[in-house]
Amino acid sequence: MKIIGFIIIFSLLLGKEPKPLDRFVVDYLLLTQSRMINSPMVWQDVREGYLRNEAIYFSKIILDSIADGLTPYHVVKTHLPKINQLREQVREGKDFNYNIEKTPPSMANVNYFSSVND
Repeated sequence: MKIIGFIIIFSLLLGKEPKPLDRFVVDYLLLTQSRMINSPMVWQDVREGYLRNEAIYFSKIILDSIADGLTPYHVVKTHLPKINQLREQVREGKDFNYNIEKTPPSMANVNYFSSVND
């Protein structure tokens, strides 16, 4: 019983008000943006750089939308999963899948009497 009383008094003395949802969302987006910018891979033409730029751009758009009146609940419900997905893809460290297939040349304008191999 003394332990429960001690826990209650301790939680009342050290407890703080929870952050409102809008402040949490803004802090989360700013933190994501700063972590994506702080990498030398941001401006390189690789998969990680592309995904980092996409996450930065998307978080800037969401922050502007919040400033224009978008509710933080809507942001959490619809846009934060996309941000989390981009962050996970950046952490994977995979490369682009460059499977470019060369198409066969068109046979419409073929000179059958030429002796040059193309």
